[in-house]
Amino acid sequence: MKKFFLFVFLLNMVSLKGLAHDFSALNSDGVTIYYNYTDGGVEVFYNSNNWNCYSGTVNIPSIVSYNGNNYNVVSIGDQAFSNCTGLTSVTIPEGVTSIGSSAFAGCTGLTSVTIPEGVTSIGNSAFFGCSGLTSVTIPEGVTSIGKEAFHNCSGLTSVTIPEGVTSIGESAFYGCSGLTSVTIPSSVTSIGNYAFDQTPFYHNLPNVVYIGNLLYSVKSDFYGELVIREGTIAISDNACGTRRVTSVTIPSSVTSIGSQAFYNCDILTSVTISEGVTSIGYSAFSSCTSLKSVTIPSSVTSIGNKAFYKCSRLTSVTINSDAVMSKDYSVSDDLATIFGTEVKEFIIGEGVTSIGGRSFMNFYGLTSVTIPSSVTSIGNYAFYNCELTSVYSYMETPPSIDYDTFSNRKNATLYVPCGCKAAYESKSYWREFKEIIEMDPTEMTLTIGSAGMGTFASAYDLNFTGIAGVKAYIASGFNPQTGKLVLTPVEEVPAGTGLLVKGKAGEYTIPVETTAMYYTNLLVGLTEDTEVAPTEGGNTNFILANGSHGVSFYTLSEAGTIAAGKAYLTLPTRSVENLANGITLVFDDDQTTGISLTPSPSLTGEESGYYTLDGIKLNGKPMKKGVYIRDGKKVVVK
Repeated sequence: MKKFFLFVFLLNMVSLKGLAHDFSALNSDGVTIYYNYTDGGVEVFYNSNNWNCYSGTVNIPSIVSYNGNNYNVVSIGDQAFSNCTGLTSVTIPEGVTSIGSSAFAGCTGLTSVTIPEGVTSIGNSAFFGCSGLTSVTIPEGVTSIGKEAFHNCSGLTSVTIPEGVTSIGESAFYGCSGLTSVTIPSSVTSIGNYAFDQTPFYHNLPNVVYIGNLLYSVKSDFYGELVIREGTIAISDNACGTRRVTSVTIPSSVTSIGSQAFYNCDILTSVTISEGVTSIGYSAFSSCTSLKSVTIPSSVTSIGNKAFYKCSRLTSVTINSDAVMSKDYSVSDDLATIFGTEVKEFIIGEGVTSIGGRSFMNFYGLTSVTIPSSVTSIGNYAFYNCELTSVYSYMETPPSIDYDTFSNRKNATLYVPCGCKAAYESKSYWREFKEIIEMDPTEMTLTIGSAGMGTFASAYDLNFTGIAGVKAYIASGFNPQTGKLVLTPVEEVPAGTGLLVKGKAGEYTIPVETTAMYYTNLLVGLTEDTEVAPTEGGNTNFILANGSHGVSFYTLSEAGTIAAGKAYLTLPTRSVENLANGITLVFDDDQTTGISLTPSPSLTGEESGYYTLDGIKLNGKPMKKGVYIRDGKKVVVK
C-alpha cells in the first residue's frame, strides 16, 4: 500500500511540475515565492522551474504585491514546498485558511512550522515524511486533519489537537516513532484507519485504547467481554484488532460505529447497541460467525453495506429504526446485502411506519417476518423472492399492497390481530395467503361502570399485577349462616376464570400473560354467550345487579342469556334455601384473614390438613398453585 501511495505521489508531483505559476515575488527576506490566483486572493504555488527551490527560513507574507495590485495570501497550495529538503523553518501568515495536499511533504530538514489561527484544514500528506519536525501546534479553527498529514514524522514527540477538530484522517500520524503524547478533544468524531499506528503513544496504551471520547482500538492481546465506557461518542474504523472479544455493550453516548469495527470477531456471541447510535459502518460486524441475534435501535439512520454480512449463525434480527425500514432500496443495497441471507426471522419494531420498496428483495433465507401495528404502508417488491412461510401482521387495517410485495404469499401463513381476519380477506393480495389465522391478543380491555363493580371473564390468561385503579377477585367461599360471600383478590388469572372486578369507573387494559395458577372459584366465567337457568343440577345461580341490597348477587328470576365476558355466581341450593337476608360481599384483601368456609379441625376433632375451597381434603401438601385452607387460614401456593 505504501509503495502504491509513493507511486501516485510521484505521479502527482510530475504532473504538477508541468504547470506554470501565475507570478512570483520576493518576500521580506529576499526569497522568491511563487503564486497562483485563487478565490479570494492567491495561493503559494510550487516552483515549476526548479526542483527543491526553497531552503533555510521562509517567511510567507500575508499580502503580496504584483503589477501594482495587492493580493491576500489565502492558502498554501498542493505540493507548494514539497521535497524542499533544505527548508528548515517556515512561517505561515494570518489569513491563510488551508494547507494543501503534500504542501510540505518530504521536507526532511523542516524543524519548525507556525500554523496560524484561521487555518481550517490540513490537507492529505501535508507534512508527509517531515522527519525533522519535533513539535506542532494545531490552532483552534482547524476542523480536519487529512490522510497521512504527518505520516512518518519520526522526530515529532507531541501533538496538541484543539477543540473543534472533528476528523483525523487515515494514517495521519502513522510511523511517528517519537510520538509519546497526544491530546485529542471531545469534538473529534472520526479517526481513520492506522491514524496512530507504529507510534509509542499507541503501543504504551492499555488494551482498550481511548483517544478523547473515541474507542480507537482494542489491542490484539485483549480477551473477553468488552466494556465501552459511558461518554464514548464513536468507535473508530477497525477498532477491534482482535478476534477474541466475546461480548460488547455499546452505550447510549456512542453515535457511530466505524467501518469493520468488529470485523471477523468470530467468538462474539452478544452485542447490545443502545439508543443513541445513528450509524453503523461498512462491514462493522461482518463475519461475526457466533452472533445469533441483534437489535437495531430506533436512533439508527444508516447501516453500511455488509454490516452483518457472513454472520452465519445470525438467525434473528429486530429493527426498530423507521429510517432504516422506510427507505426505498435498490437491488444492490437492500437488507440482504447488509445482513446476508442467513437470517431466518426479522422482527420490525413498533414505531416503524413504513416498509420501503425492495427492503427484503431476494432475501432467500427469510422464513418469518413480524410487522407492527404502526406500519401504514409497504412498498413494491418489499418481500419479493423471499421464501416466507409465516407473516405476523399486527396491523388492524391492512394497507394496500402490490402483486409482487409478497411473491411467495400462496405458500405462507398470515397471522393477523384478533378480530381482523375479515379485513384482510377483503383486500387484494392479502386474501391470497395460504391461510389467514387470527392471533391471540396481547391485551384485553375491561370496563367498569358507575357502580364501581362488575363481573368479567376472558378466554385468555391475564395478569392484573400493577394495574392501577382496578382489582380482580374470585369468590373463594360462602357462609350459609351469615350469607357472606368471601371475595379474594387475585393477580394471575387463568383463562375462563369468573371474576368480580372492583374499581373506579372507566376502561382498563389488562395484559395477556400465561399463568399456571389454579383457583377453586364459585364464580363461573363465560367466554361465549350462554343460556343460564335459575337452578341447574342442585345449584342456584345468581347474577350481579344493583337491587334492594345494593350492588350484590341476586337470584336469576328466569332463564336468560348471559353475554360472553361476564360471570355468574353458583351456590348449592341447600346452602341458600334458608337464607334470611341477601348475600353480603366480603372483600378479603388481607392475606392473613381466616376463612370459615372449611370447619377448623379444632372444632371438628379432625386431624389438621389442607382443604380446597370447596371442602375437599388433600392427601398431604398441595402440589398445584392455588388457594387452600389449613387450620381455618387461607394458604396461597404460588
